Amino acid sequence: MPIGDNKGGFIDPGFLPLTVGPERPDLPGTLWATGYNLNGQVGNSYTTNYSSPVQVGSLTTWLNVAAGFYHSLGTTTDNKLYAWGYNGAGQMGIGDQTNRSSPVQVGAETTWGPLPKMTKANSSVILNTTTT
Repeated sequence: MPIGDNKGGFIDPGFLPLTVGPERPDLPGTLWATGYNLNGQVGNSYTTNYSSPVQVGSLTTWLNVAAGFYHSLGTTTDNKLYAWGYNGAGQMGIGDQTNRSSPVQVGAETTWGPLPKMTKANSSVILNTTTT
């Protein structure tokens, strides 16, 4: 399956179903990414471009992921939200505008809903399932 050059900084959506969750029993819940990585959007603690998949962080409980414009968001099986990559406009929602090259938890909430497949923007919209 072609991965592409990822010049736009997006994690290839065609790759995601093969690398997240129970579809891959040999790698349950791990997340992998490849491509352009100037702002850390690949999520493996470095800012080197990759032409082959590398693991995103060390968590093994990823549930789903959404790739934005140079940043990504992911939720885990315990409903925590993580963000990584470019954060110059605060789109990661972590209270600052500092880029992150590995996943950081967004707040302390554990009530995040499913993420959209691709946000394709310098902003993020995430469903919180709390009914307060």
